[in-house]
Amino acid sequence: MFVAAVSAATVFLAAGCGDGKKKLAKVSGVVKLDGKALDGANVVFHPNDGGRPATGTTGTDGHFTLTTYSSGDGAQLGEHKVVITKSTQGDVVAPSPSDPKAMMEAMKEHDARRKAEIAKPKPAILPASYGDLQKTPLKAVVPAEGDIEFALRSAGGT
Repeated sequence: MFVAAVSAATVFLAAGCGDGKKKLAKVSGVVKLDGKALDGANVVFHPNDGGRPATGTTGTDGHFTLTTYSSGDGAQLGEHKVVITKSTQGDVVAPSPSDPKAMMEAMKEHDARRKAEIAKPKPAILPASYGDLQKTPLKAVVPAEGDIEFALRSAGGT
């Protein structure tokens, strides 16, 4: 009787276990702007059913690989809205926190950059619609066969 109760409890617990993660498929692709590879762009796939978004960043060749839970694991199966953004800020190297002098200098440089950006904002690299979840014209279906290519235009649209 005890063995049967333990076995039944084990089956019940095992059936109720799960990590809650939805099924993923590996996704990679390329982002081009006006026909040229777009380096340093952030790509985010937002599942239409409200699941966890998958993210990736393009390399110098415009290529990206998506991650949802662990590096390169892909995106949730199904339809997605896609948001692509690119920062206009240059590379900033953070000083060691153990060097107070370097930290103060970095803070002064940061303040000077922010004041310059406010006084004369840099033009946007991508049209705002590509970076707005409500307005993006970009869509994708996972699983996709082969690389997904996003051919962006400076003028917007697809």
